[in-house]
Amino acid sequence: MAKLDVIETLVKALDESGGKTVDIVVEHTLPGITQDMYEWWGRNMGNTKYYKMWHPAHVSFTHETSADPNTPSIANPTEMLGEYGPSTMRFKGEPKNKYPFKPKYKNYRCATHLSPNNRALSMLCSEYEEGPDGLKLLEIFRWPAKTPKSLIDALRNHVNEEAGNFPKFLPELYKKETGKSK
Repeated sequence: MAKLDVIETLVKALDESGGKTVDIVVEHTLPGITQDMYEWWGRNMGNTKYYKMWHPAHVSFTHETSADPNTPSIANPTEMLGEYGPSTMRFKGEPKNKYPFKPKYKNYRCATHLSPNNRALSMLCSEYEEGPDGLKLLEIFRWPAKTPKSLIDALRNHVNEEAGNFPKFLPELYKKETGKSK
């Protein structure tokens, strides 16, 4: 049976949703992960070797750059979500003033998920701060309201698995690459 395509599914859902959206919220506490580690990861996960450590369904990570230095690069992770994939996502980072939520945590960032023709399909937003039990991480995915439940469930499972993998590899990788333990 052929795998379903995340991008085609989101484009169809966007066309059918009439501008309505659904927010998929996933919250984690990541034991042993510090804010410095997580921020280092955000700057370095674009290395395919590192990206594959995060989840076995991750395939590759590339970047699109523009000749215009004022245009942000677009991150292109390729991964599989359950029965969907492999699909190459295209994420463009957004400035803080475009953050669509009232932040719960002091650190936050957001990216727009673009189609191959640069149509905004969805948003991925993350909030985080260090706590006594590890990093508190809140992830919010704003997707078209008509997104199939099977894709939402696949996303939720994938994100939970990614979060569960952080403590298994990030502290050691961070120490190896930075010389710091925290």
